[in-house]
Amino acid sequence: MGHGCRGRGHRVRPQRAARRRGATPIVDKKRKFKEDPEDLPTPPPSMPSPTSTASSPPAASIHSSDGKEGGQRDKQFTCGVCNRSFGYKHVLQNHERTHTGEKPFECPECHKRFTRDHHLKTHMRLHTGERPYRCDHCDRQFVQVANLRRHLRVHTGERPYSCEHCSAKFSDSNQLKAHVLIHTNEKPFSCDRCQSRFRRRHHLLHHKCGVPDKDLPSPADSDDDEMVGGTTTVTPRRPQ
Repeated sequence: MGHGCRGRGHRVRPQRAARRRGATPIVDKKRKFKEDPEDLPTPPPSMPSPTSTASSPPAASIHSSDGKEGGQRDKQFTCGVCNRSFGYKHVLQNHERTHTGEKPFECPECHKRFTRDHHLKTHMRLHTGERPYRCDHCDRQFVQVANLRRHLRVHTGERPYSCEHCSAKFSDSNQLKAHVLIHTNEKPFSCDRCQSRFRRRHHLLHHKCGVPDKDLPSPADSDDDEMVGGTTTVTPRRPQ
């Protein structure tokens, strides 16, 4: 064993002698691997590199057609009406129904129609009574998860919707929209009896109108909740 160690020591001497003579020394490959990690051999499959995982998506899913990274899918499906682009064909088809008015999904109970299948699934809970989203604070249950999130702000005090005209904040976006009408002086809800206008729908519904029924249009000519030119016209309660 001792002779072997001395033998390895003698192998280094020719390199030292070559340096003294000014010759190019012999490169020890083992030392080069230690000094230059890029030259290290590729690890076997059982030892994956730290940057790769078994769940990593293929390169095509994280690079767009223009070479950009970030997980964005190339938007190759374009709407022929408004030129909006989408990454998936079914998303484009859903969008196109906003232009065509097509509602292919029909409720078997009340025959109401919807543009998307998940809207129908949510609507069906009104018939089945299913309320799958429960509040952990007060055990109230909701049909939609969005309604649960809105309700939770009652417990947390969160008010994420701020008025750009004043410092008022609201927990619900509809509350903010109604508040902004105060600043803009808009009154989108109109009485179809006397043409009085209101900022909120429930104010219109509780409006006591003195116009007699004989001056009203026939039911076939009007809808109880019809949007006309951005203005909602609702038949209020008959005065008692």
